[in-house]
Amino acid sequence: MFSFLLLNLFIQLSFQQDKFLWDGKDNKLTYTLQVESLNGTKFPDAEIFAVHNEYVQHEFSQLNWKIRNAKKLVIKIDNITEDIGGLVLSQKGTTYIQSIGGRKDDKWHIIQKDKPSCNIYGCEVGFVFADKKMKGEDYSKNGIKDTDLIFYYELSTNSKVYTFGKIEFEKEVYPLVICPGENWLNVYGGSEYLVNGTKGYSYKSFNKKHYLVPLYPFPSYAETFKCGMIKYVQGNILYIGYQYKKKRKGTNSLSDVHVDITKDKLVCSNDDKEEDYIIFIHHPGAGKDKEMVRVEPGSKIKLYLDQIVYLYNKKNTILKRIEENGVNYITTTTNGEKLQTTAISPSCRVIIDPPRGSLQLFYRGEIVNFPNNTKKGSNKVFYVGQEYFNKPLNFKCKIIFDKRSEVANNKNLSGFYMNKFFGVFIQMDRHKNRKEMESIKFDDTLEDFGKYKCLLKSTNDKLHNSQSLIERLGVIFIPDKSIKIVKDVKWDNYQSIAAGCDGVISNYAQIQDVVVNFDGGHAIYTYSKDHDMFAKSDKSLIVNISKLPDKNFNVKNVYITCIYIVGDVNATFYLYKNGAVEESKNNDPNYGFSFERQKIYLILIILLVGVIVIASMVLILYEKKRKRARRISKGESSGLSSTSSSESETKGTSETEKVEKVEKVEKIVKVGKIEKPKDMTPESISAIIKHEKRAHKSQETNW
Repeated sequence: MFSFLLLNLFIQLSFQQDKFLWDGKDNKLTYTLQVESLNGTKFPDAEIFAVHNEYVQHEFSQLNWKIRNAKKLVIKIDNITEDIGGLVLSQKGTTYIQSIGGRKDDKWHIIQKDKPSCNIYGCEVGFVFADKKMKGEDYSKNGIKDTDLIFYYELSTNSKVYTFGKIEFEKEVYPLVICPGENWLNVYGGSEYLVNGTKGYSYKSFNKKHYLVPLYPFPSYAETFKCGMIKYVQGNILYIGYQYKKKRKGTNSLSDVHVDITKDKLVCSNDDKEEDYIIFIHHPGAGKDKEMVRVEPGSKIKLYLDQIVYLYNKKNTILKRIEENGVNYITTTTNGEKLQTTAISPSCRVIIDPPRGSLQLFYRGEIVNFPNNTKKGSNKVFYVGQEYFNKPLNFKCKIIFDKRSEVANNKNLSGFYMNKFFGVFIQMDRHKNRKEMESIKFDDTLEDFGKYKCLLKSTNDKLHNSQSLIERLGVIFIPDKSIKIVKDVKWDNYQSIAAGCDGVISNYAQIQDVVVNFDGGHAIYTYSKDHDMFAKSDKSLIVNISKLPDKNFNVKNVYITCIYIVGDVNATFYLYKNGAVEESKNNDPNYGFSFERQKIYLILIILLVGVIVIASMVLILYEKKRKRARRISKGESSGLSSTSSSESETKGTSETEKVEKVEKVEKIVKVGKIEKPKDMTPESISAIIKHEKRAHKSQETNW
């Protein structure tokens, strides 16, 4: 029993799958089509042909249908030169019932359509179901397996553009025209319609089948305006649009209205409201398409420099009729009105005057607020607190505007100048060099503190003239009181202490005051009070050690507070130093001066000893010479004497004198030590030598 149920289910599924599959490989039916205009005029010049050995394969996932080997027909309409606004396909010599995908009761169905058409009202291309019996919803019930014929057709032109008609307009006076929307193309045809650029303005009566779009030429040399394109099942494309012709400016040229966007409405007349207009914005230099952008009702209007705003008054007679009746607003052609040449001129053109603005600093998407104690035009001060310290920060510079009225609140001006120039965050050093900063970090090194600017950077080689309307911003980043930046310094000894602060920090701060505190309560000196105790040394302001009281300080630590002022904004901040003396020796404040005196004393002693040594040597030499002279004198005397007693006496006398003189010399020169006689001076020694020389000379003369 179970096997029977499975077999029965398999047969049913096979049958159901079978009915959703159609294969036209062996189909030999003959089917003839002809092209007509909307009013029934036939165009035999239209070329309809079947592509040899080319078949179309397609699956409709919504219906679970599979079509195999559908014959492909191509309808070339280049030879139709008349402005027909579209075409209709009708059978010629056959009586098949034709069905296509269509809309019924706001839902998509397979519907009967004896004459598929493609014109401004709607377009039915792709698959056509032809059968002698089945029609419309029969296909949903019975499937497509037994359909007599399914064929696929495409419209084609050599230019790949299918136009509804020709429209004339004056240069830069872009009229509203009717363009297809996403529901314009039939479903279940295997093709899709893609809107070119942004969607236009739509009324409820359009049912998303049409839009009102300004006709603008792009590129400038083109002769057709493209609303969108049909993309066929095999990927080839046909553009849909209008031919156009530019006219010379007439007597009733479009009026220009200049507005200040920070306070004025986008209207042609001050008595009007913006809601009274269909608004399109044209930007001559924007993007690859230079498209006209529609302003959504109630949305923020995004505006840019050099944009031109086109306003179309909704009270226009044709627009009122379109709003009521949709695309079928034309009920008669007696006055020569044609749907395909509908062109609604703008009421006026609005020229936006460049507004004044200013560069402002942003952090995390929010504008940075500065204290109000700075005068206009001067640098702003940013106090770096704990929340900004020792972490990477990303600041941005953006242009903002002061909106001076309520009507400006629905205008988005954040990128108004973006297509010409934009703000950049620049660091300025003392040499006025500029460095564009993406990220900065405030830490103990102080490297990223200081002067920054918000400046303008051009999108091309030269800044636009409107740059003069933008006020620049200068910002100085300094440590807040909550941040204590301390630098450790060390000195070898007391004499090398340089207790003080740098005179300037980069290009933004000068020293205002210095407080030096020697530990142990020895002394506290403040530059503002004890000016004479400080000296300038190599661009620093330090305590003059030589002026400290002559006390034997035993200093180990010095605490320094540096108070800086940012002159043009009158802001102050503090930096600190912890100084330490590494050695305890030679910390006497008078050590240096005592050492100098000791050197002088040592030199004097050495000189004095030298003088004494020289004088002693001179005396010794002098005594030796005198003794030698006496010996010579005694020898000669003994030769003349005849008695030994006199010789002995003389000898005894000589020995006695010798002993006395030796004793006298010993008193002057002692072994290992030289003494300066109390009454001996260089002058007295010199006098003695001279006296002895004279005496010796007198003796020689006597002899």
